[in-house]
Order: sequence, then C-alpha cells, then structure tokens
Amino acid sequence: MTTLALGILSWRAPATLAATLETYAAGNLFSLFDEKRVYFQEISDEDRAIAARYGLVAEGSDANTGIEGGVRALVSGTKADLILLLENDCPLVVDAATARDVMRRAVADMAAYDVPIFRMRSRRQPGDDFTRTDKYQSLYSVRNPLDSDIVFHSPSRIGALTRRMLRPVKARRFRGDAVYVERDPVSAQPGAVTASKNGNFLTDSRYLNWSNQSILVRPSFMVETMFPGITAHPSKRTIAGVQDLERAANRQWWRDLHAPIGISDMGLFTHSRLDR
Repeated sequence: MTTLALGILSWRAPATLAATLETYAAGNLFSLFDEKRVYFQEISDEDRAIAARYGLVAEGSDANTGIEGGVRALVSGTKADLILLLENDCPLVVDAATARDVMRRAVADMAAYDVPIFRMRSRRQPGDDFTRTDKYQSLYSVRNPLDSDIVFHSPSRIGALTRRMLRPVKARRFRGDAVYVERDPVSAQPGAVTASKNGNFLTDSRYLNWSNQSILVRPSFMVETMFPGITAHPSKRTIAGVQDLERAANRQWWRDLHAPIGISDMGLFTHSRLDR
C-alpha cells in the first residue's frame, strides 16, 4: 500500500496558515496521510501552537532558508512513498468525499504511468497569481473555455498564430497549460496532453513548467533529479537572497528532462493569502 505524507511550508503567515488548516480539517484531509508535518521558516511559538492545534508535527529553522530549503527539509524527513507539498496559502476547495477520490485517482495514475509529479491545484478555482493562462491565451485561440475563475481573453486567431510562428520554441512550453484553460485540453493540444485512465491529464516538462504550488511528488525524484538539477543550474533571481525552485527549474534543463507530469482533474487546492 502506498504511504502518503503531507508537508506544508510556512513563513510569517499565522492567519493564512490557520485559515488554510481549517479547510483541511473541515474536508477531513489529514486522515488521508500517514505523516503530517509543517516546516516553518523563522519558527515562532505561535507557529508551534497552530501546528499543535491541528495535530501536525512542527519543524523549522531560526533563519529563512527559502522554498528550496524548506522543501529539502520536508523531503529528507519523510519515510513515505509520496509527499504532498503545500504552502500555507493553499486552502482546500472540495468536500471530504471528493478529496479522498481525487487523491486516490492521482496516486493510481502515478503508479500506472510512472509519473513522479502530480499537480493538485484546482483547475476550476486556481486562485491568485495564476498568470500562465494569460500567456497561453495569447499564443493559442481557446476553443471551448473551461468553467473556472480565471479571466478569459479573446486575442485574434491571426495574432496568436503570428506569435507562435515568431517564437515556436517558447510557444511549445505553454501547451500543457491548456489543462487550465480548455474544457477538453486533449483535443486542444494533441500530442502534448493526454487523458489518463483515472480521469486525469498527463503531459511532460517540455510543455509545462515546474510549480511549487500543491504538488504530489515522489521523494526519490526530488532527491535524485530535482535537487541536483537546481544545484547545477541555480537562478540568479533569488527571493530574500535564497534560491527558489520555480525560478531555477523554469529553464532548458527542466524541459530537456521530458519528466512526466500529471494534472489532477478536478484538483483540490486554490491559492489565497490573508497576511502578507
């Protein structure tokens, strides 16, 4: 039986974290996991109290080691087969029965298709700071828009075609984002997106970026592939002086991996922050 860990990152956001954890409790999410841990940057007594309130193991550092440092700590500390990596601003947006079913189908597809990464962000309620869909719409004419909370635009077909012709390599990198825009992304992007037998979607790192947001991953993939890749290809753009996984991974080495990526339908989490 596949063992599951829940790993949450948090930094100076007690109100956001508490609100997020309340959605997990309401949706009975904690019951799905064998391990439940939260890693705090610049950990405080208030942080420890919030974790204890929800039955989470509190870990952390006195300094801010960034998203990379936090993810490394969560991954290195788990004994589970898979770990769901979340941040403090990723509330659950489905009920308990749906959460259980969505997790079950994602885990099944990871085994069936040898997928090391599965995106669990909601397709219909992705929430704040979800900007790649704007770029997708500028490059590809949307055929049948997904019913979601993203803003749809109507660029001309000729304009979109021209942009794809001028920058075909860049355009290819966004084909997987059809999952968050199109009702039927398989028809919209044949060859880049396929349907899984468990009702999800599959693509790979040629067509979709790495995201820190709400991902179910194999710890072995992180240790053997992602962390070495980040170390070998660090980004000059840091956050508070520390490395960010997304910026370091959104480069050619990531696309060259052809790493399989699953996308959950319907997904579980949105992105919403209270204290900044």
